[in-house]
Amino acid sequence: MAAEAADTLGVPEAQRPAFEEVYAALTERAQGSRLSERHLKAWASELQDARAEVDVRAHLEANVGQLQALAAECAAAAGGDRESSVSKLLRQLEQRFVFMGVYAADVPLDGLMERLRGELQSMAARSREEQPRTGEAGSPCAFRLAPGVFDDRHRQLRKLAYPYTPACGSEEGSEVIECLREDGWCGTSSSTLVGYLAAHGKYADDVTVDPRCQGRGIGKALVCGWGTQLAREKEATVSLDVRACNYPALEMYKALGFQVLRKHYPGFYDWHGGFRLEAKTADLVARAPPGFDFSAL
Repeated sequence: MAAEAADTLGVPEAQRPAFEEVYAALTERAQGSRLSERHLKAWASELQDARAEVDVRAHLEANVGQLQALAAECAAAAGGDRESSVSKLLRQLEQRFVFMGVYAADVPLDGLMERLRGELQSMAARSREEQPRTGEAGSPCAFRLAPGVFDDRHRQLRKLAYPYTPACGSEEGSEVIECLREDGWCGTSSSTLVGYLAAHGKYADDVTVDPRCQGRGIGKALVCGWGTQLAREKEATVSLDVRACNYPALEMYKALGFQVLRKHYPGFYDWHGGFRLEAKTADLVARAPPGFDFSAL
């Protein structure tokens, strides 16, 4: 059907993979109803809101050497088992780039690759900062979760984390759970906001992590901390929505025990749609990652 529609519309051969992806999504959204000619003719306009994943992955494949070099560079800065670190980082980078490439449709893919490079360089710099230097006393950085209130710090962090304007209801004055990085080298003490979660009761509306701190378990800690709060209130489950191509978030949520309730296409999402996920609060309590202080929640 997609090939027939492409022939009818005269879709150029180079654009057919993207057309087929849009066609499949529109067909799923229509839930069995026949797609109108108007919807089919507007397929190219859908790509102005979000790229086809197939186009982003094609760009990624053409630049895989660049991505591998970035992963190796960051793994070397972090130390440890370099081979396993490179493999893990490469998967994270691929997921992050697809996420950015699909949803930042107004930014050239080469520009997004440079943005990813900048994030990796910041990650490597932070890893070096967290290593003790000769003659320094004190404890390394640790992470602490605490109640907070949404302000400009959270807004700026959200701009860093998302390559688009997310459909979040959190705003000035909203209650949040913060993740703070506590630095303690040389007997000094300072706190840096590295992530936060905003929720409406049992529904998480906004989960944001500083991209320069990815891979540290911050997102997991925030979700588990929220789940722990609700478990105390005798709530059995929590839910949230995630965009279909937000692979970093999907992987994290599934690791925490979230199950897909349905794929849907709400008005606040693009043509890719998204997933409604649900988890048991007891599972979130049990999966709380080590290395985080939850005592203030």
